[in-house]
Amino acid sequence: MENKEQVVLYSYWRSSCSWRVRTALAFKGIAYEYRAVHLVKGEQMSEEYVKQNPMKEVPTLVIDGNVLNQSVAILEYLEETRPEPALLPRQVKSRTYW
Repeated sequence: MENKEQVVLYSYWRSSCSWRVRTALAFKGIAYEYRAVHLVKGEQMSEEYVKQNPMKEVPTLVIDGNVLNQSVAILEYLEETRPEPALLPRQVKSRTYW
């Protein structure tokens, strides 16, 4: 599924949840516009950002006309809509490390 609409990631560089999403986007080769949300300065409370994410958290990904607000939900969406390259091995047994 290829969509040419601009992908936008609202993120903060120190957020581990945001790192997860940035890593997945890079791995899958998805180009995106980065919009910084400086949490220490309280930018997540701005009226503009609250329209994107009423929970006032990062990350927020705007993709395919959708606004996704939780890193795990974003990863799941990316995996479902853009399955290759896969973030996880297809075989469940291959995902264990012990």
